[in-house]
Amino acid sequence: MKALCNSYLQLIFNPFIQPSLPFKSLLQNPSFAIQFKTMSIHRFKLTTKLTFEYFCTLENMLNKRFYISWITGAVLMYVLFYFWHGVVLNDLNKIAYPKGIFLTFAAVTYLFISLIVFKAFHFKPLKDFISNNFYRAIVAGSITGIVLYMASVVLGISFSPEFSLRNLMLDCGWQMIEQTAGAMIVLLAQFFIYIPEFEN
Repeated sequence: MKALCNSYLQLIFNPFIQPSLPFKSLLQNPSFAIQFKTMSIHRFKLTTKLTFEYFCTLENMLNKRFYISWITGAVLMYVLFYFWHGVVLNDLNKIAYPKGIFLTFAAVTYLFISLIVFKAFHFKPLKDFISNNFYRAIVAGSITGIVLYMASVVLGISFSPEFSLRNLMLDCGWQMIEQTAGAMIVLLAQFFIYIPEFEN
């Protein structure tokens, strides 16, 4: 009887399992009905407990790692962006509309860029190809920087008044530095917020 109850409980979680006897007819058996109800409640409690523990421990820790990496990386890359374009090159004075609007849009954009960097660092094929976290952070940040700079060039987003190979390489190099710095934040978060269950 217990084995039969188990087969129907498995049916709830796996609809491809076919029971040997009709379920409604078995429920007419008081012994089967009581045992099935008891086992169902036990399994439901166990599943709920395991799910709750999973989301309250591992998932929350993963979220902690993600949010720290995401926000801190975005802030660092935004600061580097402002230092390069606002201090070193002084490009921000060339903007035709209010600087505050541009900086606000840039801050939001760097939140998305930081998310991309985080995902690139944890990209499984890259993780399988480069097991060393430090080298993977450099590669993930560099590739992200190159791709983002290529997209900005294609869309015509540039502070340079004239297009030259020198300006192209200089801006692309700094973009790679920005995103690599963001990837290093992800690396530091992984180092200090260690979760063994998510490292494999």
